[in-house]
Amino acid sequence: MGIQYRQLTVRNHLTAELLRAGFCLPVSPGKQKSVCVLCVSVVKRYIMGTSPQPEKRKFIRYQTKEKVFAALGEQFSRVGKVKDISLGGLAFEYVNEQYPCNDLTRIDIFATGNGMHLRRLPCRKIYEMPAKSDHQHTEPSHGMNIKRCGVEFGKLTKGDINQLKALIDTYGLRYPEEC
Repeated sequence: MGIQYRQLTVRNHLTAELLRAGFCLPVSPGKQKSVCVLCVSVVKRYIMGTSPQPEKRKFIRYQTKEKVFAALGEQFSRVGKVKDISLGGLAFEYVNEQYPCNDLTRIDIFATGNGMHLRRLPCRKIYEMPAKSDHQHTEPSHGMNIKRCGVEFGKLTKGDINQLKALIDTYGLRYPEEC
């Protein structure tokens, strides 16, 4: 017999860990238990100690469609493509050209095509790190120093929030559910 958990008989350690961690286990009557591939990879990372940090975001994050850009700083020292956005902040990737850092407490967000432009939103830089090299197949980034920057929005006005919601409604793509 296996481990009894949530009224299911579990016959292997990985499936038991999935259940303990609260991951889905779709079971059809009379059929074998199955676990989604994403859950298996997350639990394997958890067991091996390489699990990502717990999610601390308060707002739903959206991937962005093409043509949404951000310009950080008074002198726009960092300009790049927005990778994801929420009502709490955004992440964007840019080519690091070693310009001197100026005041990084304001960000502009703009979308090409319809002229949508959110100006001088208060923010603070949360992180800046080398971008993953997933765009070497889609963009000519060979030899360029691509960085990813995450910012958290400061206190926004009601008008800013409404514009941000409109931008997300128009250009946001909800991340697929994990399970």
